[in-house]
Amino acid sequence: MPDETPILRPASRVLLIDPSDRILLLKANVPDQDFWLTPGGGLEPGESFESGALRELCEETGLRDVTLGPCVWMRTHVFPWDGKVYKQQER
Repeated sequence: MPDETPILRPASRVLLIDPSDRILLLKANVPDQDFWLTPGGGLEPGESFESGALRELCEETGLRDVTLGPCVWMRTHVFPWDGKVYKQQER
């Protein structure tokens, strides 16, 4: 049973849209479930949401020459992972 005290985790997500208006989704494979998500992830200490978005996009797709648009949504998502509970605040 995971510890129920949520760990705050700021994270960036990127809606990467191509000229045909398709959005890139990544498929995550974890034990007992698969799910789709946008590129992105947790921020490093002191990292801005924008810098984190660009870093994660490069790490996950190899894309480096990207201009970010405006923030289009924010959410808080609570989930268990590796015996802990995270409260992820995404932009």
